[in-house]
Amino acid sequence: MNQSFSPRLLDLLARSWQRPAAIAEVMFDAAGAAVLFRDAEGGLALGAVADGEPASARMRMEGDVGRMTIRPRRRALPTLVEPEPLPAVAAMAVLPRGGFVVGGADGSVHQVTPRGQVVRLRAAAGDPVQALAVHPVDGQLALALPGRGVLRDGGTEATILKAHAHALAFAEDGALAVSAADGVWLCTAKAPRLHPLPSAQGPLALSGRWIAGACEGAGIWLLERDSGRLAHLPGFPTASRSVLLASGPTLVASGAFRLVAWSLDRPPFAGDHGGALTTGTASAVAVTRAAAHPTRDLVAFSRAGGELVLARLGRPEELVLLPGSGCEITELAFAPGGRHLGLGTASGTAALVELPDMIFK
Repeated sequence: MNQSFSPRLLDLLARSWQRPAAIAEVMFDAAGAAVLFRDAEGGLALGAVADGEPASARMRMEGDVGRMTIRPRRRALPTLVEPEPLPAVAAMAVLPRGGFVVGGADGSVHQVTPRGQVVRLRAAAGDPVQALAVHPVDGQLALALPGRGVLRDGGTEATILKAHAHALAFAEDGALAVSAADGVWLCTAKAPRLHPLPSAQGPLALSGRWIAGACEGAGIWLLERDSGRLAHLPGFPTASRSVLLASGPTLVASGAFRLVAWSLDRPPFAGDHGGALTTGTASAVAVTRAAAHPTRDLVAFSRAGGELVLARLGRPEELVLLPGSGCEITELAFAPGGRHLGLGTASGTAALVELPDMIFK
């Protein structure tokens, strides 16, 4: 699988648009029909995932040489849709019944539909929304405001925690994890419970009985919810901006010179390294971002300098989608079906890459 696509071929697979600032977040809606890009200035732009000229329809096999070719697009790309002007958006999340929810620097919260319509859910209140999460079933909102965490149900709010939250995440069973300076708080129907951790901060991931997150500075941690057992993996060369709990279950993280991947059938407790999955190759530069395919044992990740790679978990072979160009990839996300990969760069490029079946063979 050690292959490379030329930058021109990636251009043929991708739709890309230029935004006014670096891309800070990329997110697909629950149906995988729309993608939302947030830039570092708080601006939003929506794109439809459906493509009038998909790469799969522009590919053909040359019979005489047995080589796959792909023709360029014949029509101009549709522009991204910019929702009506909103206060600078600082956080966003997916709504389970469709669309997105975004929190502003003025404390306001709005729903954004896949077509770009905006509905106000919370008026400006002065305090910025620093992070937010959505309950996976009923759509209840959790907001991180300065010095406190709030649950919002309909038009009512209740403070559930007085702490400065770095990140929020709901589990499938509705438990809410809050990453704070003193550790991670787990909020259930009972009183919030603190698990002290070394300098916990975002990002944060929950899946089943596991919670994982990044440490302030460098390194990651893994917590087993029921037992309270903790693994701390320090010493990364750079901060982990991506911490994921993929199917398997597998812990995946950026920040090291090789993608960090760990089978949670054998978690890294008490120094046990038997669950480590050698994924991709080691490099002289660190892995900066990662995204796990929703149904396959596949992960996309970027390296410092802008290289973009696909690899199978536990396999050293790589498929290089984009050689390093010097422009950092700042965000990566798979669509729910896994057919598309959204990405953003430090120069403001927002892109949607179709991954044809041939890539997975």
